[in-house]
Amino acid sequence: MAGILGVLVGMGRQMLVAWYFGAGVEMDAWFTSAAIPTYLSAVLLSGLSFVLIPALVRHQEKQDRDRAGSLILTFLAVSFVISTTVAIAVGSCSQIIIRFVAPGLDALSAGQAADLLRIQILAFPLMTTASIAMGSGNAYRLFFLPACSVAIGTLANTVSVLVLTPYLGVYALAWGWVLGYVASACFCLRLIAPHIRWSLLSLRDPELRHLGRLVLPFLLFGMLTRCVPLIEKHIASNLPVGQIAYLGYATRISRLLGSLAGGGIGVAIFPAMSRSLSRDGIKGLSETTERGLIVTLSIGVPIVTFFLVAAVPTIQLLLGRGRFDAATVEAVARACAPLAVVSVGLLLGNVLGRSFYTTQTTWITPFLGSLCVLCFLFLSHVFVSRFQYMGLAFARACATMTTVMVMMVLLMVKLRARFLQLWTFMLIYLVAAGFYVWAFHVVQPWYSQFGPLHRVVVSCVTIAAFFGAVLALWERRLLLDVLDLFGYSKIRSVIRVLRHPPVRDYYSP
Repeated sequence: MAGILGVLVGMGRQMLVAWYFGAGVEMDAWFTSAAIPTYLSAVLLSGLSFVLIPALVRHQEKQDRDRAGSLILTFLAVSFVISTTVAIAVGSCSQIIIRFVAPGLDALSAGQAADLLRIQILAFPLMTTASIAMGSGNAYRLFFLPACSVAIGTLANTVSVLVLTPYLGVYALAWGWVLGYVASACFCLRLIAPHIRWSLLSLRDPELRHLGRLVLPFLLFGMLTRCVPLIEKHIASNLPVGQIAYLGYATRISRLLGSLAGGGIGVAIFPAMSRSLSRDGIKGLSETTERGLIVTLSIGVPIVTFFLVAAVPTIQLLLGRGRFDAATVEAVARACAPLAVVSVGLLLGNVLGRSFYTTQTTWITPFLGSLCVLCFLFLSHVFVSRFQYMGLAFARACATMTTVMVMMVLLMVKLRARFLQLWTFMLIYLVAAGFYVWAFHVVQPWYSQFGPLHRVVVSCVTIAAFFGAVLALWERRLLLDVLDLFGYSKIRSVIRVLRHPPVRDYYSP
């Protein structure tokens, strides 16, 4: 439910941004500047939650709540000091950084991007705080409310953009970014405040130093593994104006919908993996991982299928107004399907990576991420000259899925598992997706007569019914697990209470 709320709010923000700014020079500058704080947070935070959550779970099982609370406070304090220092350095060198990241931008766009970066980087310490607080909440089995913090931050961002754009123009996007993370960080901190113990651990504490050594590979490899968006901006800056924005919009839309596929799974499964390993050993971890991958594919494949058949009416319906003209709709829609593949691949990689991290094998995922970057560099060199911005989308999809397949094989070796159920399910599900796409092309002449709203609704209903039937034939419990991600059990509970409210005896003493 929280994921759906976040998607709806995020869609509203993208609609507002598309209405005001379209896909021109201003949005090229915005997407370029936004890539830098996103990259920095990914480098700094990618390993912190993965290392912190298992440590907190272990302390909970030992009933050592004071130690767990001190560990949270120490992580928050250290990360805040580091991120603030980095933010000051980046703000001071914003022009140099923009010139290095996007050398193809003209002087006006580069200057605008540098100004935007100086504002956006103010949110970097808040981004680290919100992420660590959210991960800590997950360790205490708080999932719904921490997930709502994303929607709250996006809502604050959207309202800020709506209010400030008439006065500040494109700079309202940067200030909305900052205010959104202020709201998100405050909300997350309020949630975990009861679990924090206000005593810092010594930096010489053995456990803290051990966790620091586990984080170190993430920081070192992360500088390379997380740089694909920066490489993308570097290459796209030499393409015609607007192509950075095409990729930016397509990435945001595909990830918003893709987050429905595994955002909740990735959050909930890591503590479950830690508990499975603690209770049942490697066999329990293997079964939990396989189930997480199957559930992720259960929603990810239909979302990619949706973009293959309904990308144009979807973008037209969501963004096609204001300065977002018909040519921009077509350009963004073309990139949605391959970037949706990237989003699903990242979600699968998230589940696989968390399984490695649960066993405290922290070097494999960063190492494979480095190979993914090298693969992306090679493929982008091959594709961009022929397909321009679409070449970058194809390169990312191919590199991401190749890395996921390699990671899956290595995990099978690590856990001594075959994942036969996963491979069988994947084959059947992909064949079903291919059949649906073929059937769509058969009826496309009839389908194209409708307006964008009717086409999107028809696509959603038929895809949900078709893949729901496939899941029911495969395993009814799996279908219920997928529906639970969208709040099915909670909705049924509410309806049951409304239909049969509990009877209270007001006359009893």
